[in-house]
Amino acid sequence: MPLNLISINFFLFFFYFLFLIFPPATDNSFILRILFSLISLLVSLVLFGINFGLIIQWLIKKKYELWEFLSIASLGSLIFSPLLLTSEFTVFKILFPNLPIVNSFFIFILILFIFTLKKNSRDFLSINIPKLNAAEIIKSNFTLFFFFYFAVIFFLVTAYYPLPDLDPYYWHADITKSFSKNTITEIGSYRPLFSSLAYIFNQTSRVDLYAYFKYVIPFLSLLILIPANLFSKNFFSPLKKTLIFLFPIINASVFLYLETPIPQAILTIILFYFLFFLAHCSLSGKKEFFYFGGLSIFISYFYHEAAFLVFIGWLASFLIFDAKEIFAKFKKNKLALFLLIITLATNTSLIKNQLAFLVGFSKSTYHRLLSPILNLKFPASYVNVDGNAMGWVGISGIAKYYAYYVGFSFFIIFFLFIIKLIKNSEFRIFVKSNLLKNKSIFALVFCFSLFFLIAEIIPRFPGIAFLPERAWNFGGIFSTVFIIFIFVFLKDNKKILYYALILSFFINLSGAIYVNSQKKYLISNEQLSSAQWITDNLPKDRILFSSNKNVNLLKTFSHSKVIPTSDNFYFKSNDFGKKFDTKILSESFVQDYQMEYKNIIEEITQQIDKLSNKNIYSDNKEVIAYADDISKDLTKIKYLKIPNEEFLNKQFKYYVYYSNEDSRNPYLNRPYYKKNEIVNTEFIFDRYPDKFRRVYYNQKSNIIIWQIL
Repeated sequence: MPLNLISINFFLFFFYFLFLIFPPATDNSFILRILFSLISLLVSLVLFGINFGLIIQWLIKKKYELWEFLSIASLGSLIFSPLLLTSEFTVFKILFPNLPIVNSFFIFILILFIFTLKKNSRDFLSINIPKLNAAEIIKSNFTLFFFFYFAVIFFLVTAYYPLPDLDPYYWHADITKSFSKNTITEIGSYRPLFSSLAYIFNQTSRVDLYAYFKYVIPFLSLLILIPANLFSKNFFSPLKKTLIFLFPIINASVFLYLETPIPQAILTIILFYFLFFLAHCSLSGKKEFFYFGGLSIFISYFYHEAAFLVFIGWLASFLIFDAKEIFAKFKKNKLALFLLIITLATNTSLIKNQLAFLVGFSKSTYHRLLSPILNLKFPASYVNVDGNAMGWVGISGIAKYYAYYVGFSFFIIFFLFIIKLIKNSEFRIFVKSNLLKNKSIFALVFCFSLFFLIAEIIPRFPGIAFLPERAWNFGGIFSTVFIIFIFVFLKDNKKILYYALILSFFINLSGAIYVNSQKKYLISNEQLSSAQWITDNLPKDRILFSSNKNVNLLKTFSHSKVIPTSDNFYFKSNDFGKKFDTKILSESFVQDYQMEYKNIIEEITQQIDKLSNKNIYSDNKEVIAYADDISKDLTKIKYLKIPNEEFLNKQFKYYVYYSNEDSRNPYLNRPYYKKNEIVNTEFIFDRYPDKFRRVYYNQKSNIIIWQIL
């Protein structure tokens, strides 16, 4: 049954424009607010992805099956919609809340243009929906696992109100600050697509930013089920299909990273698309999915730099299997080769920060290779590249490390693969043939080998610990290639093996649920209550002094200006005096303005770099445009307001916030985590009642707030 997607576009755009022309009072109605957000997301992301998929069909002149199309479309929503928004802001400095809607609308106009003028292409502008009754849909693997994962994720995200780790608070604060200035991260800066995706949800669709971080990002991992269902179509065995849908629980760490609102979560989703696209290519013979996977992982570099390592694996396979054919085409079309080189050479400034990361990593690796060390105690004892002690001490520590980061499933899969390789000559021939002839399988094995090298080999010698635990996150995903080998080679009657694997996946899941339950102690309910009390009872023009460990709590949940302190601040008059010094207070405030100043200077530098490559005569219009941009940036500096000491002293009320860490905090036992080593229990502020007054005290958690009089 062909489904004409043009009519769906008309339908959704009609409803969206109705909201614009006759805006309802969404502030007073939760249902209307949800409805508006839903329609906005459908138009800005879902329609964008669908129309992107239609354009791919038209360009390739191939009509895809339903799940192939949905996989391409959903990946287009996740990657190309934020990429387009980022590019527009970077190149043209255009940004407004409805811009993602405008982008989606223009792609729809392009579809209409093709539909109207290219009548022979109309067939590519629809998709075929197989006939299924309601019972078949409900009983399908996709539906069952959708509700299974939905229930698990719902259980995880509602276990506590704070964010599930420390890193998300950095991203929440950074994006909040950007949006307050009506900016997003430019393409050459740090992980820009994460900011743009947040903009589409928060500014375009009016989803609260904290709700987006806490609840929306974890549920985005459900997208993985679309390419998983696509790949599962290559098998008839229900057990094999079940195992494919369980790939996201290859280890507890992978699953929890999918639910953590940081850029790595989005990259992990895209890695599963990459995995399933290449696996589907290897079994179906549809070569374009190999290139879809390569393109997606190349662009996802702008979500997270680790994508570059995956791209190396894909590129190695591409060069080995397709280089001759590609170079032959370039020889025939030297103009295309010349244009490609010029394009790459003239746009390096757009990725200068990413290139700097790679250069810096290469240099540090090179220097470490010059003085190698042998560390056979890894992972019981090691120091990572950031200089943090990360060892997992003792047999129990090592067991926890491998149970959490590697998982039971990997050991079953890997040992079974090795045993088969040793004992079964036919299996050896089968594996060798796939590695030598199948570029998709070669790329996946290469990626696994690369991350295995980072995770297990080089930390031991030459002693380079480049986040080995995170390398296992990615290595775990690519270890599923060994399951694919076993699936294709073994007959469907090996049920005991498959049941053992399914059981191991659920053991991994139980580990993820347990670790997530411990993270509720990062910020206790009592601390949340104190933050709410601050919001309700203290003046808005407040400044809080508090330990570094309370900064996330106070900034996010009490919306206060916080000056971080050491633990000694509470007990030593000298430390308090230094921190409360007017000059240091001024420096603390000015650092926010200094950051804004640096950002403006960086923009000016980029514009000057572009100007230096222009000809004043032939590129006169562009020169004038860049000069105007520089002039605007200089004006920003002119009117940048810096608070003076008089402003600080007159406008703000000062408070001190103290709270004990919960003894159940899962990070307290990690060697890199600085514990509160407080011996003196007498707070210096209680000695001077004429200078400090307690305004809040929670005896159970020893939370105290003093007002500085």
